[in-house]
Amino acid sequence: MTEELIAFVRVLAEDKRLRDWLAGLDGLPENLRLTQIGQMAARMRQQGENDELIELIKWLSDRRAFDAVMRTLEGIGV
Repeated sequence: MTEELIAFVRVLAEDKRLRDWLAGLDGLPENLRLTQIGQMAARMRQQGENDELIELIKWLSDRRAFDAVMRTLEGIGV
């Protein structure tokens, strides 16, 4: 498990709104998932969110990272 995955799962465990958003991405076609990730990262940057969290959101553009996060959340029951 990478450091990024651990950090992101910690954030998700504390933020239901972000978990709900992520769950909504799971069934989307790849192009829509990538668009949603890019839009979320841009919104977060505009709102002055933490740069590390924004990078973690952008990291989800990698399908393997996205799948790993989803599997981890399922595994811990979040």
